[in-house]
Amino acid sequence: MVTDVVESVESVESVESVESRVPRYRRLRDDLSGVLAAGEFAPGDLLPSEADLAARFGASRVTVRRALGMLKDAGLVGSRQGFGWFVAGAPMQQSLGVLAPIDEQIASAGRRPGRRLLSFRFRAAPPAVEATLGAASVLEISRLNLADDEPVGRNTAWVPDDLARGLSLDDVERESLHHLLPAELGSATQRISAEGASPTDAELLQVPVGTPLLSFVRTTRDVSGRAVLASEAVYNPLRTEFTTELTPAHST
Repeated sequence: MVTDVVESVESVESVESVESRVPRYRRLRDDLSGVLAAGEFAPGDLLPSEADLAARFGASRVTVRRALGMLKDAGLVGSRQGFGWFVAGAPMQQSLGVLAPIDEQIASAGRRPGRRLLSFRFRAAPPAVEATLGAASVLEISRLNLADDEPVGRNTAWVPDDLARGLSLDDVERESLHHLLPAELGSATQRISAEGASPTDAELLQVPVGTPLLSFVRTTRDVSGRAVLASEAVYNPLRTEFTTELTPAHST
């Protein structure tokens, strides 16, 4: 029995000796790889900061950075200015060339669409919205858009009061405004820019405050040219990207 105990101790010491010869950053790489494999973070999720990871695993920030660099080389994580480190994964693609509800774009990308209603209220139109729609009273609807239960964007839309009177909360929870509006949609114009995540949007999209987000301001018109819908939205560029097809300019 004494021999068995001695052999067991020697075995443990042998394992510890082997582990001690493996550089700390490689062991941390393996630990982080295990965390990712366990599904603690989904593709597109931001990882904890280097300081938080250093505290969690009892390592220096230099070691953490080196381990993350190895995972990046392996295609498991990525980094981007203004975001930090995130779990690698192909962003969902949406087309800028079609006037379609985001739910349909999410579905066409092979993802499961979802939405969470954030607000539904009739109110006086904000000045910019009143100037766009020519309406002093509007229905304001704000929703969080989901793809496979992960938040991808927040959208707020305003509908002129005369077009919104027949809309109910149940309607907008169930269906896209594109299908609910009593108007035949004809065209839309939109402005795309970048903005830092507000505290509210940061919480909704699960990113730090100030994180760069894609910002869209859109005016949708019916076939007669009347502006029937104004909207603004922000999207997490780690989860979705927008594409468009360009054709050569024709000289005359």
